[in-house]
Amino acid sequence: MEPVAIGTKPIIALKSVDLPLPLTPTKAVIVPVGIVLVALVLLFAGVGRLVWDIANASPLSGPANRSPSWDHPLGTDRRGRDSLAVIIVGTPKTLYIGLLAGTIGVVIGTVLALIAAYFGGAALARDATALARAGRSKVLADLLTVNRTLAATDVATAVAAGDPVSVGLVRDGGRRLGQVIASLVSFFNPGMVVIGGGVAQLGHQLLSEVRSVVYRRSLPLATGNLPIVLSELEGKAGVIGAAWSASDRAFQAVAAGSASESVQAL
Repeated sequence: MEPVAIGTKPIIALKSVDLPLPLTPTKAVIVPVGIVLVALVLLFAGVGRLVWDIANASPLSGPANRSPSWDHPLGTDRRGRDSLAVIIVGTPKTLYIGLLAGTIGVVIGTVLALIAAYFGGAALARDATALARAGRSKVLADLLTVNRTLAATDVATAVAAGDPVSVGLVRDGGRRLGQVIASLVSFFNPGMVVIGGGVAQLGHQLLSEVRSVVYRRSLPLATGNLPIVLSELEGKAGVIGAAWSASDRAFQAVAAGSASESVQAL
């Protein structure tokens, strides 16, 4: 899950993922390389304070806008600060911000992954199959006999047929999902929440349960005007998102080129 900025507020888009992505050889190489790079940055931040005078990172500590020299290997900025000293002082702060952002991402991603394990498309199909084989739902048992396997769409079909066991599955999962979304809403204060993936096929039975939990558990200021909707893109969400991203980058490049030409003309 990643928030997308729209105006002044983000949109939280939640999509259920049925299977974990395998660790490819490329990813297996990136991990140790990343660890080595972080270690080098930490070494630079630690050793740099010992071998270089970081007092020169203060404004007016030297002449402004000087070119690189023996006294200032990277030169000075317009405020008279030694550029190398500024980098040494700023490196720990940059690492702290990156660590904080990564921790937040890991925590939120882990919570969403746990919810997906309990209420993703595959988890829902697994629970529905177990109930059908146990004989607790005739509708699900009939669908299992016909299709040989059950999916989230089959649960939605059973809900539409009024099967109380399937309705209970959806409501229980909706409560769990709503609790996680309520925490995210209170943290991010988004302008909209979009639920996608396999569970979105369960329709308004799921949506009503999620809405009731979110509006009850989230902060009132965050949910005063918060729409929670189901994705209408189904399997096309990734393709459409990629197209939007590509078009945004293309238009940004065109706009940057036009601005550069205008400046040159002036």
